Amino acid sequence: MLSSNLNSSIFSCGLATRYLTSTGHLILTGAHASLTPSTCSSFMPGYGLSKNGVKYLAEMLRGLNPEFKVSVVHPRTLDTEANRSAMPEEDFGGWVRCEELAGEVMERLVEGGEEGDWDVVKEGGVTRLVKL
Repeated sequence: MLSSNLNSSIFSCGLATRYLTSTGHLILTGAHASLTPSTCSSFMPGYGLSKNGVKYLAEMLRGLNPEFKVSVVHPRTLDTEANRSAMPEEDFGGWVRCEELAGEVMERLVEGGEEGDWDVVKEGGVTRLVKL
């Protein structure tokens, strides 16, 4: 979990501090489960810890380098083949499609230029970002 979630974000932050310009915007992927420790069930502590590390890393980077923007999106379950295979009994209808999330990130964060931590909410089949 640390390697796939936190270490990749650390690597991305290292690149961002070297190459992003003042108009740049680093967007990292956290998880809704990391926002409240009680939402991580007993079999997910490594996942919650690694994603909480991503959130903390973004907060540190914002304080250390105000030259560019840093945001973290915190989705619930993403609709991917891996998640469908791991949780075949779940209702996929409430899961966020990656394409929908990417569109919302582009519109709100990249084109709109807003920075911060964002909850990813799906209501009535519509995916949107809500600033935390």
